[in-house]
Amino acid sequence: MPRLKTLFIAGILTAVLIGYVGPVQAYIDQRSELAHQQATLAELEAKRDRLKKQTKASERPDVLEAKARDLGLIKPGERAYVIRGLPDEKPPRTEATDDGGLWGWIAGRL
Repeated sequence: MPRLKTLFIAGILTAVLIGYVGPVQAYIDQRSELAHQQATLAELEAKRDRLKKQTKASERPDVLEAKARDLGLIKPGERAYVIRGLPDEKPPRTEATDDGGLWGWIAGRL
């Protein structure tokens, strides 16, 4: 009889432990998901703050004027001039003397 009683108690304890596995696993998964969502939230808040700063800066008159000038707009009463035939603003390409090898390194040191 004592052996049957011990098996019965062991069976009940096993059933209780198995019953706890699902909720504990769900709790661990939720904590992991919460940490991931909090990290995403922090990134989104930082992005929101950057965008707010950009929006606030774009409302300043000097920034608005600079953006309008970049678009080619002029103020009322100003005269716009177009100059054609100017060379490209890109700097001329220079030939590299260093070929990246041993001889290029030696030539660069001379």
